[in-house]
Amino acid sequence: MAKLWCANCHVVAADQAQSNPDVPPFSEIAAKPDLSVEQIKTMLSGTHPDMSLSRAEIAALVAYIRSLKEG
Repeated sequence: MAKLWCANCHVVAADQAQSNPDVPPFSEIAAKPDLSVEQIKTMLSGTHPDMSLSRAEIAALVAYIRSLKEG
């Protein structure tokens, strides 16, 4: 789902070569120590007005982003 919805702007996987240089890759978002699950949910539902994601889709993207967190 991340490759379908998000890869036009974000680098969402290690095998992705490029994205919009003005937006952070998912790995960078995941590495932010102070970013909570609720904040990620808010970003996905509030600051992406061109996207209409269901709660289940948001939960799946949050889980994927959190899976990229190192350590």
